[in-house]
This record gives sequence, C-alpha cells and structure tokens, in this order.
Amino acid sequence: MLTKYFPSPYRSYPRHFVAYFVSVLYRRNHEAVERPHSVKKILLVNMGHMGDVILSLGLLRTLRETFPSAEISILVGPWNAEIVRISDSADETFEYFGSAWAKRTGRKSSFWHSIAQFKALRRKKFDVVISLHTSLFLLVASVLLRPDYFVDYGAYRVARRLARNSVPEPRDSHIHSEFACLLVQLGIPRPVHDPAIVLSDRAAVSTEGLARTWRASLKGPKILVHPFGAYPEKEWPIDRWGALIERLVASLSARVVITGAPGDKEKSIALRQECNVEIEDLTGQTSCSDLAVVIQNSDLIVTVDGGPMHLAAAIGTPVVAIFGPTDPKRWGPVTERAMVLYHPTDCTPCNYSSGCAQTPGCMEKTSVEEVLGAVRFLLSS
Repeated sequence: MLTKYFPSPYRSYPRHFVAYFVSVLYRRNHEAVERPHSVKKILLVNMGHMGDVILSLGLLRTLRETFPSAEISILVGPWNAEIVRISDSADETFEYFGSAWAKRTGRKSSFWHSIAQFKALRRKKFDVVISLHTSLFLLVASVLLRPDYFVDYGAYRVARRLARNSVPEPRDSHIHSEFACLLVQLGIPRPVHDPAIVLSDRAAVSTEGLARTWRASLKGPKILVHPFGAYPEKEWPIDRWGALIERLVASLSARVVITGAPGDKEKSIALRQECNVEIEDLTGQTSCSDLAVVIQNSDLIVTVDGGPMHLAAAIGTPVVAIFGPTDPKRWGPVTERAMVLYHPTDCTPCNYSSGCAQTPGCMEKTSVEEVLGAVRFLLSS
C-alpha cells in the first residue's frame, strides 16, 4: 500500500481524545432510557455532508419512539437544513454558520456569531446531546450546554481502542452501525431504524413542475442519472456516462434525466455532447426537496457514492451505485433495493486523498455493460 493514498487520520485524533476524556464525566448515560419521560429535549449535532445527515435520520426516528414526550432538535450545516425539514425527522432544525462551514457556503460568519448561536441553544436546556462529526468548538459548546446525558462519536471511536469491553460493538463496519452504538450507550437496545424519508405533501406540491418530467415519459422506465459528486475522484468518466445513457435509451426505451449541483453545469454540458440521444438536464435547477421528488418519481437512479445515493435509498427508489475510492461496506446505501459496483485496487479504499489522480483507476474498472446489467436486474426485480 502507498501511504500517499491514505490521508492522515491523526488530524482528528486530538479532538477525539478530548471528547473521550469528557465522556468520562457521563458514566450514567445508560440510565437515560430508564426515565424516558424525564427527557424533555434532545439535540443531535451533525455537521457532515448530505449523506452523513441522511444516515443519521434513523437515529432520530428511534429517539422519537424511545422518548415519546421529548422535543427533538438537530444542528446541521445550512446545506443540509432542507433535507432534515423535508424528512420531518426533527421538531426544530438549527443551522450552524461557523467560520469553516460559512466558507463552504459563501456566507460570512464570525466567532461572535457562533457564540450567539451557542446562547440560543443554551436557552433550550437540552437533556440529551448526541454529537456526530463535530469541530472542537462544537464539542466544547455541546458540553457547555450542560446536558444530563452526552454521547460523542469521536469519544466512541477512541473508547473502542482503549476500552473495548466497555462500549458496544457495531454489527458491521458501516457508519450507520457505529451511529447506532451511540444510542446503545444511552441504554436504547438495538436495532436502530434505517434511514427513511417520507416526503411531505408540501414538498410534493412545491415541485409539481419538476414532477411533470416523468408524467410525459414514454412506456419505458424513468431513470435518473446523477453522475457528479462532491469529489472528482469519485466520479465515473464522462464518456462512459454518455455510452450508458445511449444504451439505456436504445435498449430499454428509457426516459433519462440528469441532475447535479450548480457547479456541475460545465460537466453536464460535456455529458450532453457525449450523448446522441435526447435527455433532460436539470443540473443546477433542483433544490434538495426538488431532487427528492424527482427521485421519488423515478423507477431507478444510477449514481456514484454521494448524497443523492443515500437520499434515494432513504426514499426507497432502487439504486445502482458506482464506488471507487470509498468502501461500500462502510458508506454503501442502507437499503435492500441497491446494487453496488465496486472493484477495489491495491490502494483502495483511500477516501479520495489528494495524492490520487482526478479519475482514479478504481473508477475506470467499472464497465458500461456492468452498469447496464445492474440496471436491468433491478428493473426486472
């Protein structure tokens, strides 16, 4: 293995060790489930990407069933707030505009703005705080909220190495299983619900114009193609997407729509130039709720590892997912209606480190025929 393909894990360890020593103060976390009606307010902190937040939605559903009288809130980055709201998973959604996160969204932030956000959370007087993938500042802020029960993902990771017998072991290597172990620490028994999103009527009405795309479909299947990702290393070559779309239209009489973020418009133009068939391009035109409705009205989605893959799995739409730098055993879609195409190499999984080529060989190992076969299998079943 080449070390240049593996980003250093040690940059997260100082924060995780701090969280571990903080967690020593919360030895009685397991007692939370013994007094469910005393838990009035719960906060889940998740500053990850869309997929991370979707994978944590099952935790919210389990918390709702375990603490029926509790008000459940979630703190996320502004890019994920809409996903939480359309899922109706939380009673209240807070958006965190810390400096690092504001840079990603083009919004201004300051230390004092973060302090003001902390004060607003402090006034809520949360009884339970569950922290996932947070910064050191948010770790300290979570503790200063003075909850009765506090569990942290980083602390759990360290505890698995230092005190393995004192923490629950995940059922497999998937990140969702590790998230579930945090609830076990609160005394909540397994199993924890899988992520699921049932779109509200409000979301369906707001995207009525986009849904008509599918009503105009021919007799063939309605296939959504989301070829782009947050990292170029996770993307399949454009020429193969073009060949796949042509085969879908020719052999299945499929109606194909492609989607993507506003920053993917140039790549979507290149993809349309690769295709000799008519496709509808919604790149940069869909909000999260728009994308969710289009996915819900699709017969199948073909995509790479990313947020739309997890969104489709949570909605219940069949997924064909192409993996490369990331490990599907850890980041794959949590659904039985999915086929994952993955050809590991001697340097995978590498989690798309900066030393990798923009189009790594692991992605090129997946052929058009293989993807087409997976599409046929899922549609027939």
